Amino acid sequence: MMEVLKARLLPSFDGIEDEANAKVDETWEAISSMSVGEYGPLIDESEAAEMAQDAGREHYSAMSDARQTLINSFAITLYHLWEQQVLSFHRRQVLGFHEPHTAKLLSLKVFTERLLEIGVDIKSFRSWSVLSVYRCLANTIKHADGDSADELKKLRPEWFIPRSFRDDPLGEVFRYEPKVYEPLAGEDVYVDVDDLDEFVKATSLFWGELVAALASIN
Repeated sequence: MMEVLKARLLPSFDGIEDEANAKVDETWEAISSMSVGEYGPLIDESEAAEMAQDAGREHYSAMSDARQTLINSFAITLYHLWEQQVLSFHRRQVLGFHEPHTAKLLSLKVFTERLLEIGVDIKSFRSWSVLSVYRCLANTIKHADGDSADELKKLRPEWFIPRSFRDDPLGEVFRYEPKVYEPLAGEDVYVDVDDLDEFVKATSLFWGELVAALASIN
């Protein structure tokens, strides 16, 4: 999935700055071609230039938000794909013969408890702290402000600041009680591809740690 995101989807946003500049030129030409009134141009040159720049900024902002929406959506998908893979293992290898279709048993909580009963504490895995952060991230992107968002603001405060502002004094504006309203609209939560790579590495590490832990009790 990450290769699809990196190689096929995100490259479509590589030219948004050029597109924005083209939008400026297009808008300027459209305004300039408007008919001239009896007493001169309908719109003066400075106003026309401002309108053209606004059109360019709006296009760039819309495309940037769309790119962020795509990445935020992948964060949700990747986390829940891992969760489903874990629960598939849980149903096939951990639950008893008559239990795989009992809804109340199909949770990470039960999976964790059942493994602990045989001496495997997955919460002690090195991967678990990273996976827990991404659980908060997925919930925050889905539900906006709430308990998960409050926890995530403490764990990864930089994710609530656009990357272009993280090393800028203006970034402090975002650090002050960040509000999360519409992360699925590409706003308020700003993870990037390298953050998703971190999660994928943690899931791979998790399975390695789980195999090793199970092998050690046999």
